[in-house]
Amino acid sequence: INLTYKNNPQRYTGGYVTEDLFKIVGVSPVLGRDFTAEDNNPGAEKVAILGDEIWRRDFGADPNIVGQSVRINGKAATIIGVMPPKFKFPISEELWTPLYNEFPLVPRGGLFLGANNRAPAVMGRLKPAVSLDQVNAEFVALARHLAEDNPKTNRNYTSASVQPLLNAFTGVQFRQTVWAMLAAVIFVLLIACVNVMNMQFGRAALRAKELAIRGALGATRWRIVQQMLTESFVVAAFGAVAGVLIAYWGVDMLVRAINAAPFPPPYWWQFTIDGRVLAFTLLITLAATVVSGFVPAFLSARGNAAEMMKEGGRGNSSRLVNVITRVLVVAQIACRANGSDGRRLPERGFAARVF
Repeated sequence: INLTYKNNPQRYTGGYVTEDLFKIVGVSPVLGRDFTAEDNNPGAEKVAILGDEIWRRDFGADPNIVGQSVRINGKAATIIGVMPPKFKFPISEELWTPLYNEFPLVPRGGLFLGANNRAPAVMGRLKPAVSLDQVNAEFVALARHLAEDNPKTNRNYTSASVQPLLNAFTGVQFRQTVWAMLAAVIFVLLIACVNVMNMQFGRAALRAKELAIRGALGATRWRIVQQMLTESFVVAAFGAVAGVLIAYWGVDMLVRAINAAPFPPPYWWQFTIDGRVLAFTLLITLAATVVSGFVPAFLSARGNAAEMMKEGGRGNSSRLVNVITRVLVVAQIACRANGSDGRRLPERGFAARVF
């Protein structure tokens, strides 16, 4: 949208909207008023609502901006409001003006298709207890009725699709890519757990006599398991802290890269490390502790003290540990071989979808 204020022309990303859009999303101007049905009538005085960013940047955050005269697309208009900070709905809009005031409805008999035809996106809010399937069924029935009543213009428009707003911006391919990335992360986590488990088996073998002595002195099997799980948790906690710090850095890089893309995603896509992420990290840390530490701890604690005190400290538990260690080494090599290339595929798909 071209807007001229005090002989200073600017071009902004604008939205042509109906008068109830801001009511639907539950946001009101912080200065001035919202659109009304009268504003949307063809021939009415042209009005516009500014976004907070351009109000501060190009209008000097003038508190008296409401009522000021501007020119929109070469026509006289009036500023009637300013939206809250960071509000750019639906994608990255910087100002808004009534749709039908700018583009009056065309009579059905005069419907035309071409480069100048406007096909607005329709958004709404579901009523309580109404499912998406019900809405889709009603819209399909409505489209068919319109096709029957107006065969000249609606003959080929007999279907309709209602979907969540997020799905309209992501698509099936993008969601599949995100799930694939999550699977790749879990795969890498399992490899890390196998590494730590191998390390724990090695440490348990070196400490076999120490653990046997603890058992002989009265330490219960659960007390020994608890001690080794605590040691595993310390290792996992250090990894979690390092992962969160790297994630903060990585999210910052991701946001910068996405914002620099030719077609950035909607402003309400927020990539942040919030409380939910930290809670999930804690949960994963506990799970990694159990996965990587419980089996070594349990097998080490079940050893017979008399056997472990023998020279070499080799008993049934040690032989079982050796077998499990060999299996883990084979599994580790197999996972790395399969994951070295496969885990890059989701990253490539994500980059191709966003950029």
